[in-house]
Amino acid sequence: MNPINAETAAAGELTRQCRMAAGPTQEELSENAELSVRARQRNALTSCPADTSRVLLGGRAGDLLGRRKMFITGLGVFTAASLAGGLATSQAWLIAARAAQGVGAAVVAPTALALITTTFPEGKPRNQAMGVYAAMSAAGGASA
Repeated sequence: MNPINAETAAAGELTRQCRMAAGPTQEELSENAELSVRARQRNALTSCPADTSRVLLGGRAGDLLGRRKMFITGLGVFTAASLAGGLATSQAWLIAARAAQGVGAAVVAPTALALITTTFPEGKPRNQAMGVYAAMSAAGGASA
């Protein structure tokens, strides 16, 4: 298996899993940012449920604009949004950063899988690449 493509698969899944695990807990939000209950709810609603529709758009953008290009763009958006969320000093900044994280993750997730299926030929190479992707998914889910 080509190590660069294995890293692509792993990075895509780790981004998705980090997105789930990296978010602060509700207790941390209330203690550190002193967010109201309504703001905590808005934070959760901004980052999670809308991901489903954004994943469809992210996958289509990858088809139209190039999978590798969109993967790298999504990874950049996710990384920048994570930094912005870590530096957030207000409720609005945190919620905006979480929304941007959702956009980046929604582009990375489908394009990572598309890159795996188009890069590796059917059979053992693709199965190994999907195995790496699944292992990263399980590792990220176990740590969340």
